[in-house]
Amino acid sequence: LIEIIKREDNYRARQFAAILLQKCGPKAVERLKHLLVLEISAEERLRILQIIDTLTSDLKTELFHALGDEDANVRKAAYRMVERLEDSRVIEWLHQFLQSQSPVLVISAVKCLGNLRPPNIEANLIELLNSTDDDQLRIACCRALGQIAKPLCVDSLFNLLRPRRAFIFRKNHDSQVRAAAAFALGQISHAKAVESLARFVDDGDPRVREIARKTQKSASS
Repeated sequence: LIEIIKREDNYRARQFAAILLQKCGPKAVERLKHLLVLEISAEERLRILQIIDTLTSDLKTELFHALGDEDANVRKAAYRMVERLEDSRVIEWLHQFLQSQSPVLVISAVKCLGNLRPPNIEANLIELLNSTDDDQLRIACCRALGQIAKPLCVDSLFNLLRPRRAFIFRKNHDSQVRAAAAFALGQISHAKAVESLARFVDDGDPRVREIARKTQKSASS
């Protein structure tokens, strides 16, 4: 049954095998869980992730590995599994994953939390955004804050758009980070966000400039 789940492309066949595997008892389910953290192929991990939550929701260790997986498709399957599980335990796990030393895992946790939008998560994401020097993590935080779209997010997003002038040797924020911050600000329906973007209608980055002008146009119409 496990071999069918690992190797069969047909989802219904794998789902039926999972139903039968569950009848084999908890040891059989544990064996399938262990495979997710062993050195099997990405395709096999992907197939297991697509059905394993029909067998059990006790998947913290497996989710930890899957969200930090080097394969993008495996991570996407893990995101979808998080959305299917969506309970208080999963939110707690994702909060814990934010403290990981693995940038890939932290970024994955941020993306999931942005999609799930649990209460008051914006405070954690703002703290992470303000403390990290990793541009990819900044981009993920910006996108998540744009999905949450609360006025509390405005100041931190605005600060990413402003030029750094404190020290001459400090480079300005990456253009991708600035674009992500501008887009996130554009998702926040609040006067403070509109006012913040108004300062960038003539920005040198065409993406930032377009978002700022579009927001101004929408606000005035």
